[in-house]
Amino acid sequence: MFAAVGMLLATSCTNDDLLELSGDKTLVTFSLGLEDAMSTRAISDGSGVNKLIYAVFDSEGNRIAESAASAAFPFEKSITLIKGEQYTAVFWAQNKDCNAYSISEDYKTITVNYDGALNNDESRDAFFKSETFTATEGTNLHVILKRPFAQLNLGITEADWQTAKQLGFEVASSSVEIKQAATTLNLVEGTVGGGTDVIFASNEIPAGEQLIVDLNCDGVSEQYKYISMCYFLANDNVDGASQTTLDALKFTLSSADGSKTMDLQDGLANAPVQRNYRTNIVGFGDNGGSILTSDIDVQVSFDPLYDGEHTLTDAKVWENYTGIYTEEALAGKTIEIPAGWRIRNGYIIQPMPENWTADSAPLYLNSYTIDGKGNKVVFEPYGYKHITKNAFAAADGKLATVKNVSFEGEHFGVFGGVYGGVAGRANYNTLFENVKIINNGIYCYNEAGNIPMSAFSNLGTATLNNCTITGTYWVGAKDQNVYAQQCYDNYGIYDIFVPNNILTHINNSTIGSINVNNHGHLKVSGTSTVGQVIAYALVKGSITVEDGANVTELNVEQFSSSYAPTVKVSAGANITTLQLNNIAKTSKITIDDGANISKIIHKGVEYSSIADFKSSL
Repeated sequence: MFAAVGMLLATSCTNDDLLELSGDKTLVTFSLGLEDAMSTRAISDGSGVNKLIYAVFDSEGNRIAESAASAAFPFEKSITLIKGEQYTAVFWAQNKDCNAYSISEDYKTITVNYDGALNNDESRDAFFKSETFTATEGTNLHVILKRPFAQLNLGITEADWQTAKQLGFEVASSSVEIKQAATTLNLVEGTVGGGTDVIFASNEIPAGEQLIVDLNCDGVSEQYKYISMCYFLANDNVDGASQTTLDALKFTLSSADGSKTMDLQDGLANAPVQRNYRTNIVGFGDNGGSILTSDIDVQVSFDPLYDGEHTLTDAKVWENYTGIYTEEALAGKTIEIPAGWRIRNGYIIQPMPENWTADSAPLYLNSYTIDGKGNKVVFEPYGYKHITKNAFAAADGKLATVKNVSFEGEHFGVFGGVYGGVAGRANYNTLFENVKIINNGIYCYNEAGNIPMSAFSNLGTATLNNCTITGTYWVGAKDQNVYAQQCYDNYGIYDIFVPNNILTHINNSTIGSINVNNHGHLKVSGTSTVGQVIAYALVKGSITVEDGANVTELNVEQFSSSYAPTVKVSAGANITTLQLNNIAKTSKITIDDGANISKIIHKGVEYSSIADFKSSL
């Protein structure tokens, strides 16, 4: 989003370590610059950085030189080293009046002290770099120092500011609370450590500053009034430079005399943060972007200060209703999901509407693949107006494959296929492989309240290999939405919903709970482990548990004896409780003698063995 500058201006020369050279020594010069893409602005321009700490280590990690002194950047430093030897130099640059940072005795670790930290304090800006090199004749190393911090920003529109001011609330100061910021930085390796909850205490908002964000990634920057800014070490538990999210985030805005305050935290869960990236939180939505003066809708955008371009490999928020990869799917391509997708008001593939016709939606007549490459897709809806769902559909016997990806957040559901369809084009085939959907929140939106929206709902033939789908929950209390009451009253919540007519095959997967609807067909095989399978009114549907599969509870009721379901438990299958309830004797129940069933309940009678149950029929 912001291009890297990295230019070294005319440098001053300070050769304090210049010695008379012999044949086995050489002079190594470091030309140091601060990476800065906003040099015309007070915030993040690096102008307050005027102290340099550096150390040089030999190949065995022994410190052979160090210094801590005032410095004006760009800066040049020369030292004498042994020719042909490998060294590592570490650099830390900060404001000399900032007491928040201390360096360890071995010059390898910076410790950050957040006690008493003020919000909107630009003096906490700092830069660092580690450089490994071999000393050769006339070595001159150009080293660009980068920020070790994530920068967290809050902005509001000018209109919102003016409206709030007219209503008597003029924000004069702000504070922010974040969870588990890292406390140490290894200058050599770049890794972070420690963790502490931080309160950046209330301080005056940045005077006269504009938060400039290309919100829609269209090349046109929008301006917001700067309300809050802080620097902290992102605690990624990986390498110190990877993206992570904040477990909790809260801003407090106050008037000059403190008589009026406002807390902002709704919608800010899982805000993305990363070293040398800005996380910008600004108003958006139907209320015109108001944060101060109406219902709070917030948008979290995520852009790099200097590290590369704003591409799909960065955390990109998708906000259009049209599918991101619809055209590629229609063309039958393999689609790779990059790291950092955060989807709000949109879809990966444009869903086909229920009861679609040839003219009502694209026909996915080609096989296509979505490969997450081990990445995750995070859904970030804001209320019932902005909810996402993803339908992966293929027609005419083609195959839609979704693999190596995890889905997180709150949404309408993850689907394979749709209801209805044109004759001859309803043979949806979907393969989900190495897919994780764990602890996802599901919204109930169906007006009749008669469709249990699940973490996965295959509206077509689907196979799940090596998948984990557990912990699905309803979003919000049941009195928060016109449809939620009906969903709560009519259904429990399930991880998988098996719809009518076509097979769902669970293989080598871990599933929390499954609801088999009416004419649905379910097969559980391999080493699969399923907590609960419920079929409350099976109409000529079927459930099969094969050798090696494990089900804690299998609970089946038939709709009527005229529409008998099929239940088959193979030898080697493991079921703790098999409850057949009102299943008639004429139903197609097959239980192999080699099956392992701890308890069978039929019409209120409990049987401890398969033989006893069979003799009762």
